[in-house]
Amino acid sequence: MISVLLQSSGFLPRPFGFSLLLLPVALVCLSLFETELASVLFGLSFGVFWDLSSSLPDGLLSLYFALVAFFCSTAVRFFMRKKLSTAICLGSIFSLLFALIAAAFSSPQLADQQLALLFFYLPSSLISLIFLPIYFFLFRALYSDESLQYIQLGANGR
Repeated sequence: MISVLLQSSGFLPRPFGFSLLLLPVALVCLSLFETELASVLFGLSFGVFWDLSSSLPDGLLSLYFALVAFFCSTAVRFFMRKKLSTAICLGSIFSLLFALIAAAFSSPQLADQQLALLFFYLPSSLISLIFLPIYFFLFRALYSDESLQYIQLGANGR
């Protein structure tokens, strides 16, 4: 929720005039530690938040974020490990893919789409990757076995 508020209401500074795209990075890091169903639900909610604040609320980003979350959680479950290198790899792939999708739907003219991709969406995605280690270590600390034991002990009344 903090990432949604920071991104959609403009509280974050704009380095070099680019806005920070925190939701794709946060979703990748979150889905590394969640199950497939929870990741898809988080992806749908992130996409709904983004679609509500965008100028073209067509639901495409909800579908995109749900697919990204499902792919990341499935990849970690079957192929990859929960490491920072995995998060950087998946985060950079999906952030750049998001930049391509967002630029493609930003304008009907091809020249405007290319300019938006080159001068806004690509630098914004690359700058947003700076926050990926922060999200990764935050979610790793929240989903560690010790923090889950404290939560379970509190729920059991001990």
